[in-house]
Amino acid sequence: MLMPRISYHADAQRLMIDLVQATNTLPQLLPLLASHPLDCFSAAAPWFNCLDPSRQGMAFSRRYGWDMAAMTDLPPPGQAIWIRKLDSTPGLAFFDYNDSRTPLTWNPCFGTEASTNALAWNGMMWHFAAAARPGTNTFRATFELFLLDTSTGQEVAGSSTGPFDLGWTNAPELRPTLELARQPGNQITISWVTNALRWHLLSSGSLDEGDWLPVPEPAEVINGKAAVHLDAPSVPQFWRLRYDP
Repeated sequence: MLMPRISYHADAQRLMIDLVQATNTLPQLLPLLASHPLDCFSAAAPWFNCLDPSRQGMAFSRRYGWDMAAMTDLPPPGQAIWIRKLDSTPGLAFFDYNDSRTPLTWNPCFGTEASTNALAWNGMMWHFAAAARPGTNTFRATFELFLLDTSTGQEVAGSSTGPFDLGWTNAPELRPTLELARQPGNQITISWVTNALRWHLLSSGSLDEGDWLPVPEPAEVINGKAAVHLDAPSVPQFWRLRYDP
């Protein structure tokens, strides 16, 4: 785990951060298809729709977290520690998760899905999850920690750690690639490698997440590939593969 170490210095009346451990190695956002190709998440888990290969299949990492230094001073009574995300690479999402006790949780945080960009932290060790579409790019997020006066709701002046960056690399999903070929008679053939087990072809007239429907035509094996023959559409059409457990 990569834990930025937080401490409060009473003499300076501010929070400070030790980033040595957290910046030596960047964690990788990894989709389940790459880490455990034959696995799937339980449909009852709150992260199922976000992370399962049959749904959004996002790449994710839970390696970053927050921890208080053992020898830290305590913040004054009436002041609470808050964590604020100042900026992040587009497409990077954050979640407050719990996978060890009931109820399981996967709650958007730090500006994800209209959540606030800041939250209170009680100083106990806490890991958050970062997630993004699989790929080969890198991501960055800028945070700061500060003290909040609990009686006024105002930030305590001069208490901030100042901005600091956390980074991630990203891994490709390894989803099979579709190939499209035109055929005589206003036909098309869509094919993919046959060793891609448990994949089924979907189609949609848009790229919206909820509009994809299974293609009813069955696939057959041609020249070592699974292939589906279709009438060429008269309007724009999209196709993709869905992983079915």
